[in-house]
Amino acid sequence: MLGRAYSWEYDWKFLILVMSQLGFAFFAFHLTGARGTWLVPEFAVADAWLAFTLISIGVALRLAGTAALSSDIMASTSPETGTLVSAGLFGLVRNPLYLGTILVMSGAGAFPGWHSALLIAAFHWLRYDRVVRHEEELLEAQLGQAYRRYLITVPRWLANRLRPVTSGRWFNLSSIPANGMFVGIWLGAIAAIGAGSFGWLPIFEIAGGATMALWFSWSGRRVPAG
Repeated sequence: MLGRAYSWEYDWKFLILVMSQLGFAFFAFHLTGARGTWLVPEFAVADAWLAFTLISIGVALRLAGTAALSSDIMASTSPETGTLVSAGLFGLVRNPLYLGTILVMSGAGAFPGWHSALLIAAFHWLRYDRVVRHEEELLEAQLGQAYRRYLITVPRWLANRLRPVTSGRWFNLSSIPANGMFVGIWLGAIAAIGAGSFGWLPIFEIAGGATMALWFSWSGRRVPAG
């Protein structure tokens, strides 16, 4: 299970991310015994704030990580970038975008209850660990010794200590539309908590996803990074 991802698995990682949400929404609703409907479950205040916290941290990681990358790298279906990015957040952890995605999706799944958040986190961590192993193998062959040093000094998922990092951009305005779906989930969480209805979250997510698709279409690429 924890081997490297197949090529199709890597190429379609974003579509898998999006489509898995419907399955998890249905399963989590029945797992937690939430009231309402599986598309618009009712939620407790404590679960909502847990969800908002996870989503906020995840979005912050994605915005900071995106600031260090070009739009070409962000939207590419190939890990071959020709450049080793180790500045900013990438100096602390190798995969801040994937880590941010896991937190955002886990947060969205926490509204019905923390049980579903754990399930979603486990699923996406296993999936992205396979994706990362696929990327690492190709990047090591492409970038050689410099990338091997990077693998040794910077952890894959969790920063084990604070360390000096190369200065780099931690935010820019283009990071917002480049992460439109994730920012939409964050705004939707705020609206859902304020209105007391989960139904606002998917509305904002769809609007953010459309913004994200237009942004990457304008940049000349097909599929945004997951």
